[in-house]
Amino acid sequence: MKDKKGDVIQYDRSFPEKEFTFLQELVGCTLSSVRYDLKFNKPVVIKISIDKSQNPKYVSAGETTKKSINLFLSKKYFHSKEVEKGLPSTLIHEYVHFMRLNKGVHRNKTIFQCMIEEGIAIYIQAKISTHKPSYLDLKNLDKRMLETCWEKLNRVLDKSSKAKVFKKIMSDNIYRTIYYRLGFGIVREFIRNNRGLSIADMAKIQNNRIILFAKRHFSLLGG
Repeated sequence: MKDKKGDVIQYDRSFPEKEFTFLQELVGCTLSSVRYDLKFNKPVVIKISIDKSQNPKYVSAGETTKKSINLFLSKKYFHSKEVEKGLPSTLIHEYVHFMRLNKGVHRNKTIFQCMIEEGIAIYIQAKISTHKPSYLDLKNLDKRMLETCWEKLNRVLDKSSKAKVFKKIMSDNIYRTIYYRLGFGIVREFIRNNRGLSIADMAKIQNNRIILFAKRHFSLLGG
């Protein structure tokens, strides 16, 4: 289905009509909000599917290309209030990736670059959305936790994103959480040291600028 702004929204055929209308409104409102904040309006194809796994680890998840955003809703949570929080939050995250891919600033050759890409998307997601990713543990993500995360991963961060160690990180729940927390934490520290940057500025920033900041930051801490 194509709307007035040129977006194409596609749904799993198993969606009831009532749910179809609800999701269409939810996606439309979220797109309007994130576009206003990011100052980026390129039309996008959004595909929403139901994840039918029995033990889902999420309410919603996504993946993005230069042309489309694929969103996956957990069947377990489909009729719950969690969808109203989780889906917009995931869409904001993926739209940041979509914007960066289309702006030509998305970089993912190294594990460090991939982590900062996620950190930028998570930071903006947490700023715009009322739903904060629980895995961040924001109440406890202080200087000490950030240093601990750095100690766990810094030796492999400059390795290729195609290296086996990256697959191990992403397949291990503990290390994957550390990876996301560290990416978010570094971006947060970068912004605290660059107060003039807006969310729109962060959405199009070169991630190597943040990587250089992180290396200087943690070397000063003795990392």
